[in-house]
Amino acid sequence: SYPLRDSSVHIIAIGKAGLSMVKGAEEVLGDKVVGGIASVPFGSPQIESKVSFFPGAENNLPDRVASETAEKIENYISKLEKDDLVLFLISGGGSALLPAPIPGTSIEDKLNLTKALASNGTTIQELNTVRIALSRLKGGKLARLVKGKSISLIISDIVGDPIELIASGPTVPQESSKGRALEILERRCWSSVPKSVKEVLSTNPEIKEGKDPDVQNVIVLSNKFLVQSIVENFEEFRKKELPELKVKVEIRSTSFEGDATEAGRNFFDEISKEPSSSTLSIKIFAGETTVKFPSNLKNAKGGRNQELALAFLDRLVDGKLKSPPSFFSGILCVGTDGQDGPTDAAGAYCSDLDILGLSEDELKNLKCQTTSSLVSKKSYSFWNSFNSGKNHIKFGKTGHNLMDIYVVFQIRNE
Repeated sequence: SYPLRDSSVHIIAIGKAGLSMVKGAEEVLGDKVVGGIASVPFGSPQIESKVSFFPGAENNLPDRVASETAEKIENYISKLEKDDLVLFLISGGGSALLPAPIPGTSIEDKLNLTKALASNGTTIQELNTVRIALSRLKGGKLARLVKGKSISLIISDIVGDPIELIASGPTVPQESSKGRALEILERRCWSSVPKSVKEVLSTNPEIKEGKDPDVQNVIVLSNKFLVQSIVENFEEFRKKELPELKVKVEIRSTSFEGDATEAGRNFFDEISKEPSSSTLSIKIFAGETTVKFPSNLKNAKGGRNQELALAFLDRLVDGKLKSPPSFFSGILCVGTDGQDGPTDAAGAYCSDLDILGLSEDELKNLKCQTTSSLVSKKSYSFWNSFNSGKNHIKFGKTGHNLMDIYVVFQIRNE
């Protein structure tokens, strides 16, 4: 418990859900909140608050603006007293919004390294391990600045909810592993690693941290809650609007990972092998896939959700060309933060209805387009033009991040 009678509460919010988390905290704590700093994405709306908001990390990449906010946070916490209670509000995107390069490296190094890792199929777990090794604040070092007690409420955006890796664990005490970071870089993108980063990780010794800070870390939300809510809301809608429809909904995974293209193809292949029925079969997956962008590609643009949906459509068209299917199927792929990769789209969806009535020549032409777009990594351009852009999901940034949702459905063609 944290008695607030003689304490002032200072809020430090970092991540895509920063605005909504601050708003909720102020509604509950009222006048006990005396101030704070929030590092939030560009485009976040402004609200009346005792907390000062600083936008940064355009396209979810570390930049100098976010780095300056990280310094403001360091300075703010350093001025607090032991009796001051710090409430950390941490969410997805926090890694890019709290860039604090260790001596010997720069914000430009971190930006180039992030791009190189992201384009080589690096998992978010691997990416954040490297970030922790190169940061003054990640890996629990932010919490170590607090003289007294602190609480950290965390929204998970990583498969399996590893608390030490969410937003690179700024409030979770842990040992920085430069050796592990080096191994990841050597395996993923060694030729693209800045010289300064190689030198810092190879020559500087591991720093033994002192006494652990007095911090309580709690995960308050993850994609498991979101997926369950989706199922419950759909069932309410079905009972009210479509009572005659027979539906079977399965939550297949909340920790789905893998290559986006392979996942899209596998989803279609899986439902194709299942016996179809008059009952609408809906399978829900949640998690985060990866995309590899070969360095020699030009004008590549897209994201894992757009690519996954494109790979599904590629298989869908291929199946239609080979033989008329005995079932209708489709997929919806969406990033819960509203931003899929460095684009303004959240994802895409498609089904048999989108290719219904196309001639064999039209299907062959579409197949060439889907295959070409997958190879050239231009999923954004494809969805922007396909069906006049109607299958391209764009609803803007949501102010939170609970990873991605993939909904696959099938019903017999009668």
